[in-house]
Amino acid sequence: MVHKILVLGATGMLGRPVAQSLHEEGFQVRVLTRDIDQALQLFDEEFEIVVGDITDIQSLERAMEGCDGVHISVGGPIDFQSVDNVVALAPGLGLGRLTYISGSSVCEQNGWFPMTAAKLKAEKAIINSRLPYTIFRPTWPLEQLPRFVVNGQAVLVGDEPIAWRWFAAEDLGRMVANAYLLPQALNQDILHPRPRTNHHERSPGTVLPGLPSRNKDRLRHAHRRRPGLRRFQRQPDAGLLHRINGLLPKSR
Repeated sequence: MVHKILVLGATGMLGRPVAQSLHEEGFQVRVLTRDIDQALQLFDEEFEIVVGDITDIQSLERAMEGCDGVHISVGGPIDFQSVDNVVALAPGLGLGRLTYISGSSVCEQNGWFPMTAAKLKAEKAIINSRLPYTIFRPTWPLEQLPRFVVNGQAVLVGDEPIAWRWFAAEDLGRMVANAYLLPQALNQDILHPRPRTNHHERSPGTVLPGLPSRNKDRLRHAHRRRPGLRRFQRQPDAGLLHRINGLLPKSR
C-alpha cells in the first residue's frame, strides 16, 4: 500500500497539481525543492518540504527515504538524470511505485529529436528497473495557451494547423493520483490521444481555443517552419482511450 509519495518537480506547472491531488486523496506528500521560499508559498504545513537537488544523489536519497512512491515531473536537460538517479536508488530504499510524465510524441520514430531521445531513455530505464510504474504521455497543457499569443497575435508554428486534445494540468494531477489508487494503472503507459475535437476548427482563425470571438477577426498568424515540429505529427498508437477514461477525475 502506497502511503507517502515524493514529488519531484512539485513547484512546476504540471508538478504542483499532482502534489495537490495526491494530498486530496489522502496521501502524505513530500516535496523536494531547491527553493524553499517558493515551495513555502505554494504548499502549506500539511506538505513535507525537503531542500535538496535531484542531481545530487545524496540529497535525493535522503528525500526518498521512507517514501513508498516517487512521481517525476521534471523535464528539461535533467529529465533523464532524475529518472536514472531514482531508479538507481530505488532497490536499496524499497521503493514500491513510480510515475513519470513523458510526452505524447515520445516514440522511436521521433528519437532524432534530443528532448524526445532523453525521454525515451528515461522510459526504458523505468521499464527495465522492474519497478511498478505508470508513464503518462500528455499533449499540450491549456495553461500554456497564453504563450501562443504575442502582442495580440496568435502564433501558429508549423506547416498547417494540427488539431490537438489539450488537457488541464489539474486533470492530469488527478489522473496521476488515481493511478496510485487503481490496480489497472500498474505498468501502463497512458497516452493522451490526439483526435480532432470541437475545440479546434481547421481554419487558422480558430486554431487557439478560448480566444474571445471579437479578437479572432484581427489576429494575424505568423508561420514559423521548424523541423522539430514534425515530431508532433508522429505518435504511438492512440488506442488507449479506455485506459485514460478509467483514470479521469470523477465529477465531484
